[in-house]
Amino acid sequence: MVRTANKTVRFGSSPQSLERNSLKRQKQLRSHIGIPIDPVEKFKVYVELRRRYREEFNAVLYQQLMREFTSVHRFFLECLHDFFNGHYAKLQQAEAKKYRYPDVEYFDHLKMLDLGCGPTAYASLSGSQFIRNIVMADFTHANLIELNKWRNDMADAFDISFLAKVVAALENKGNMLDGGYEIIRRTKDAVSKTCRCDVTAPFILQESQNDARFDVVVSSTCLEAACLDVPTYENAVWKIAQQMLKPGAFFIQCGLTGTTGYTIGQTTFDCLPLSDDIVTKAIDNAGLKTISFHHLRNQSHLYGDRFESAFVIVAQRVLPIPT
Repeated sequence: MVRTANKTVRFGSSPQSLERNSLKRQKQLRSHIGIPIDPVEKFKVYVELRRRYREEFNAVLYQQLMREFTSVHRFFLECLHDFFNGHYAKLQQAEAKKYRYPDVEYFDHLKMLDLGCGPTAYASLSGSQFIRNIVMADFTHANLIELNKWRNDMADAFDISFLAKVVAALENKGNMLDGGYEIIRRTKDAVSKTCRCDVTAPFILQESQNDARFDVVVSSTCLEAACLDVPTYENAVWKIAQQMLKPGAFFIQCGLTGTTGYTIGQTTFDCLPLSDDIVTKAIDNAGLKTISFHHLRNQSHLYGDRFESAFVIVAQRVLPIPT
């Protein structure tokens, strides 16, 4: 595994095998399910998608699937750590100094949304180092149940210590196990509430608009699963920018390119096969400025044909939102 200057990580493979894999993947993506152009038929597709996530999504089995993608989640956590401890920390410390606030007191007013968080709060582990007000939002009721089990320290709650240890190492905690539990406790304390969201609805959160503005919005492997066509994906990113971001706030998307779906147990859910161009175009159209864009390439097909690359894009609301 090699890290380059732009943080692209590749799993080694021969040029011949990469070419074969690429051609095979292109055929798979071309044959992926198409979304009807007719508005009525498209509406029916999303009604069925919502039904399937309500009735067929198994939150417990999904947590097991997360363990299969440990390298991907490690990459996501590394990028999130780099953002919060690098660019974001310096920016907020400068703001605190400008207004003569102590850093700790200044950070207390910050608010973060973990959008489409699934059944775990792993994407908030690094953010909780600086942000003391985190809202966890997901569409699936089963995921919100699992989150509340975790928040309430229930015995059958999903154990994310294997991910917290990664963050503990990044934060240079002396003891990874104790440091991981400290980070988990810190994150639980920072979570102010859980609520329902729907990125395909006119308003993503069932909140008043004043309550829905955040300093940071993080979304991990959510949008490509909830938006099965490019216009819906672009509209979701635009709504995040318009409805949820304060001026100067940040949107961080952790996702997968080239994935057509994922399987939990015997159930397969379709995904939009994102590309770098689709992602950056959506960011640009939403009036956001790309700060960084990092990749983890699946070039040796360590994860089979399930995706082409993992990515983390950080964008900031610095321009007027297009209408």
